[in-house]
Amino acid sequence: MKRILSLSALICILLSLSACSAEPPGLADAFESDFYTALGDTEYRGRLTAHSDSLMFLMTAPYTVEGMSFEYTDDGLSIGKNGMKTEINCDYIPSAALPSMLHNALNYLDSASYKGSEDGDDIYTMPTPYGDAEIRAISGLPRMLTLPDGAEIGFENAVRIGQE
Repeated sequence: MKRILSLSALICILLSLSACSAEPPGLADAFESDFYTALGDTEYRGRLTAHSDSLMFLMTAPYTVEGMSFEYTDDGLSIGKNGMKTEINCDYIPSAALPSMLHNALNYLDSASYKGSEDGDDIYTMPTPYGDAEIRAISGLPRMLTLPDGAEIGFENAVRIGQE
């Protein structure tokens, strides 16, 4: 009788554990978020708007780039400031520049694969032109992006776009 009770309890525990292994929702392909990072001795901040076919950054810090916007679309890249805007070739922006780093990683959100959970974050990896990046998310919204070179970009106040 004890063996039957022990076996039943073990089966219940195993079934309970297997029910917890469901994959979380996929990463949002349309969202807005504040972002921040430190590259070298400079701290950068801005607002990011991502759609499946475009990516826009509005820089808010440091003061030297405050108000600059970078908009990536299928047609190329637009850079603007103070109401003026110009179209440029994406190849002219160095890959180590923050807009390129974000674009090169977030352009591959739809290729992200779920790796597991840790400390309440869902962890995904995604390929980029420079190696695999890792993104931590909560409910499909990004919280932290770690680029292949180790640079970290944090996201705050992220909200989905286009869902009622």
